[in-house]
Amino acid sequence: MKKVEVGKDAAIEAEVKAARERAVVPVEIRMKQFRDMLAEKEVSYNAGLIIPVKCMRKWVLGDFHVRRLVVYMSN
Repeated sequence: MKKVEVGKDAAIEAEVKAARERAVVPVEIRMKQFRDMLAEKEVSYNAGLIIPVKCMRKWVLGDFHVRRLVVYMSN
């Protein structure tokens, strides 16, 4: 398991790294990675706490549930 640094400097460094990644990786790919992680971990989530734009929240949450339903129905 990867060791995580603790403290203000580590948090700032992590945010700078994340900002660079967000600038390079398109939002569609980041959302797919996020949905894949949720499905892999079997996590149910409140999109309202994660995604700030209302129309995007509705789309992501609906898409997530449709994908889970398709997987459930195919098994």
